[in-house]
Amino acid sequence: MCALQTLDLWLTQHQIQAGQFVEANVVAAAWVDEPGALAAYKLSLLGAGTFILYRLRGHWQAEAGAWLLLAASVGLMGWWAFYLGYQRRCLDAPTLAWSALAY
Repeated sequence: MCALQTLDLWLTQHQIQAGQFVEANVVAAAWVDEPGALAAYKLSLLGAGTFILYRLRGHWQAEAGAWLLLAASVGLMGWWAFYLGYQRRCLDAPTLAWSALAY
């Protein structure tokens, strides 16, 4: 889960720097112009969540929560794969009517 979330952070920052991405998270969008602050925000949330799940690892609710978060992280990577693939098609064929930024 930590690796997937770190990859999400890298992809987000890479796409923002390329000027091809709009951050959908309202809180994170406030720090889009400051990559260090955005990274600190996302990594602090990841660290806090990891710490809480680790401390509560003996409880079935924490394990269920960890599996749910892993499923959400895998889903997010699926979204990134779709987004990047669609973006590539739009950049390769600029006559497409839809924009990758709409997704």
